[in-house]
Amino acid sequence: MKKITIRQAIVSGILFIIVVSFFTYVKYHRYNQGLSVVVSSDAEGYHQYLTALFIHQDIFNQPYSYLLEDGKMFNKYNYGVALLQLPFFLVAHLVTVVFDLPVSGNLTAYVISVIIAGIFYTYLGLLLLFKLLRRKYDLKTTWITVVLVFLGTNLVFYAYRDPGMSHAYAFFLMALFIYGVHRYYDDPGIQSGLLIAGSVGLIGLIRLPHLIVIVYLVLIRVTTWKDLRKNIHFLRNYWQPLLLIPLFLVALYIPQSLYWHALTGHYFVNPYDYSIANEGFFNWNKPRIGLVLFGPVGGWLIITPIMLFALTGLIMQLFSSRGSPWAILIILLTTLYLYGSWWHPTLAGSYGHRGFIDIYPFMALPLAFIVHAILKSAKPLQFVVMGIWMLLIYINLQFSFMYKYWWWDVDWGWQGYLNTLAKAFFIPAGG
Repeated sequence: MKKITIRQAIVSGILFIIVVSFFTYVKYHRYNQGLSVVVSSDAEGYHQYLTALFIHQDIFNQPYSYLLEDGKMFNKYNYGVALLQLPFFLVAHLVTVVFDLPVSGNLTAYVISVIIAGIFYTYLGLLLLFKLLRRKYDLKTTWITVVLVFLGTNLVFYAYRDPGMSHAYAFFLMALFIYGVHRYYDDPGIQSGLLIAGSVGLIGLIRLPHLIVIVYLVLIRVTTWKDLRKNIHFLRNYWQPLLLIPLFLVALYIPQSLYWHALTGHYFVNPYDYSIANEGFFNWNKPRIGLVLFGPVGGWLIITPIMLFALTGLIMQLFSSRGSPWAILIILLTTLYLYGSWWHPTLAGSYGHRGFIDIYPFMALPLAFIVHAILKSAKPLQFVVMGIWMLLIYINLQFSFMYKYWWWDVDWGWQGYLNTLAKAFFIPAGG
C-alpha cells in the first residue's frame, strides 16, 4: 500500500480524534479539572482573537494581554493559531447561537472546538508524515516511525492534554512544508508552490524564527557540493512558483501588522518589548544548551529520549551521505541555540521541552533511517531495540499522564524525576 485513500484518511482521522479526545476527557476528569483549562495561558492568548472578534465584536478587548501605558490591551501572541482554529470555532459558534448554549464555563462548544482542532492538526501532521515516509520506506518502517514520533515523544502530550498550544499546529505546518518541498522537486508547479508558500507563511505567522526551515528547500538531499550545485541549478530554472512565499508571508502578516499599528503606532514590533516579565533572547553569548537538552526541568532528551535514535540516525546519514542531514542539522542546531538563548530556556510549564515538537517532522526523517536499518539487522538486535522503544513509549505515556505544572518549578529536580519514574513502574518513592 503506497497510497492512503481519501476514505481511509477520513475514517482513521475520525477514530484518531475520538480516541485522543477520550483521553483528554479522562485526564481532566481524573484531576477534577474543567476542560476550560485547555484554553488557558498561551492557548488563551491565541484563541482570544476569535472570541474577541466573533463574541465581543471588539478585537482590542482581549483580557489575556499586556496593559499598555495608555490603557490599551496588547496581545503578545500572533493570530496564526487562531487562523487555523477558525473553521472549528465557526462551527462551535453556530452551534452555540442556534441552541442558545453558554459562551463561558468548563465545557462549552468553543472549548470542545479547541480540543478537536488541536487533535485534528496533529492527525494531519502524522498523515503527511506517513505519506512522506512511504515515498522511500516500506510500510513497517513507516508505521513504526510515525508511532514513535507520536507516542514516544511529548507530541502526544500536546495532542491530548494541551491541544490549545501552538505545537500541534506547527507540527502540522512543518510536515506540510516538507511534503510540499518534496513534491516541488518532483513536480515544480503551482500546486506544490502553493503548499510551500502557504505552510511557510503560516509557520512564520505562528513563530517567526521558524523560518529557518526554508534552508530545507535549498539543502534537500544535499550531502555534497555537487548536490548543492544541482539544487541551485534546479531552483534557478523553476523559481517562479517560489515567489508565492514572500507573497503569502506579507499577506498573512498584514492583519497582524494592522493590529500592532492600531495599538502601538508601529507596523512591525517585537511583542516581547511590551512584556513586564522582561522576556527576550538575553543569553546569546552563553546559551544554556545543557539545560535545554539534559536539565531535569523539561530537558528535551530527558523526557523524550526516543529522539536519541533520531540523532543517531542523523549522524549516520552525515557519514553515509544519505538523506538531507545538513538541512536538518542546521534547523536543529538553530532551534537549540535559540531556545538556549531565551530568557527562560525550558519555556516554563513545558513537558519535555515543547519547543522541539515543532521540528519533529524533520527529526522523523533520520529516525526513519535508523528504524529501517534496525529492521534489516539481525533478529536479536531487532527484538532488543523494539523492546527499548516499547519501554520508552510506556514511560512517556505514564509521565505525560502524571505531569503537573510544578515540574518546571525551582523545587523540581532529579529527585522529583526519579520519584516519578519509580511511580511509573508502581514502585513507592524511595523504594
